[in-house]
Amino acid sequence: SGGGAAQGAGLLSQTAVYAMYHDAEALVREERARADAAEAQLSRLADRVQAALPVYQERSSRLDSVLEANAALSQRAAEAARQVEATKREAARLRVEATVLRSLADEQTSALAEALGEAGAGG
Repeated sequence: SGGGAAQGAGLLSQTAVYAMYHDAEALVREERARADAAEAQLSRLADRVQAALPVYQERSSRLDSVLEANAALSQRAAEAARQVEATKREAARLRVEATVLRSLADEQTSALAEALGEAGAGG
């Protein structure tokens, strides 16, 4: 009878070991399922990135082209601004020159008128 109790305790421990094994196996299955799900999600993400890559490369290429065009346009605008400034300086210089020439012409006209007046009065 005492031997039966020992055997019962032995059976109980085998049942406990089996339960622990069963629990561990369930945990391994859950972990494997999680790993499979994560791998599938990663695979889907990689596929999406792979599909989107040409689009992003095209956008990047177009952006580079826009930046180059913008730089060229900016350079042309700066050159045009320099030309406008040079033209303004030249126009101002010509205005001063025209004013000086007008003054000289007025002086010469006055001197000529005086000379003619004196010649007319003397003759």
